[in-house]
Amino acid sequence: MLSDLKARSAKPSPKGYKLTDQGGLCLFISTHGTKSWRYNYRLNGKRETLTIGKYPEISLTEARLIHAEARSAVARGERARLLPNAALNAPRNSKPQTPLVR
Repeated sequence: MLSDLKARSAKPSPKGYKLTDQGGLCLFISTHGTKSWRYNYRLNGKRETLTIGKYPEISLTEARLIHAEARSAVARGERARLLPNAALNAPRNSKPQTPLVR
């Protein structure tokens, strides 16, 4: 399981790479050092990726909350999609009041 310390200390490399968390959630580190949360999943036999947002704007805890809702959508057979700016508008250090994923 990924820790905040590991996410913070990740450095860019000549090729982009992923630090995996759990259930398809990962932190992708680009060659330029940009870090973004991604959720990789399969739906109807096709591989799909939901980009949740950039780290550290979206914390590990927030990414896990969004990931859990996205997994629920996939379990219902729906495509995981973020609601517009839902993660960015959610108050920090509190539980989201509205669903983040449709």
